[in-house]
Amino acid sequence: MSDILPNEIREELALLPNQIITHARFNVRPFSSESEMEEQEVKLLAESIEQVGQLDAVLVTPDKVLIAGHRRRRAVLIINERRSARGGSLLRLRCAVDRSSGDLRQKAIVSNLQRKETSPMDLAYLITQIRKEHTWVGPVGTQQVADYLGVNRATVVQHEKLLCAEKELQNK
Repeated sequence: MSDILPNEIREELALLPNQIITHARFNVRPFSSESEMEEQEVKLLAESIEQVGQLDAVLVTPDKVLIAGHRRRRAVLIINERRSARGGSLLRLRCAVDRSSGDLRQKAIVSNLQRKETSPMDLAYLITQIRKEHTWVGPVGTQQVADYLGVNRATVVQHEKLLCAEKELQNK
């Protein structure tokens, strides 16, 4: 493997999706991941992976816990269902193994925040969870959350307000 990989990622594996362990702690999009639109996008991703291949590796721990790449894993599950029904060979996911001592949850969150379809409610939920996990309260805590997520302070404040909004607005 090349020595230029960042963040202590020095190894790649090819794993079947069911060999990869998922953990709720790293599902940083709990609201979006269950929407019908999200399912359609995962199906489109599956078609793309079948046509051109997997462009980016998913990120896993040495114990094969999925950190980033939940949609890619779900897409390959769809592909493998089709292949299995036809008696074809199963597709494996290209996985980068992260052996760093960094904050893995932060990596999962930041990798998803870079995507434009992160829902405001997902971000609001994450902000609440981060505050609880780190006991970051008050204005200083708001800045700590913003720094952790790589966003500005106003983003944190605005998204926290959504948690007090009516359910109808939250669902939108």
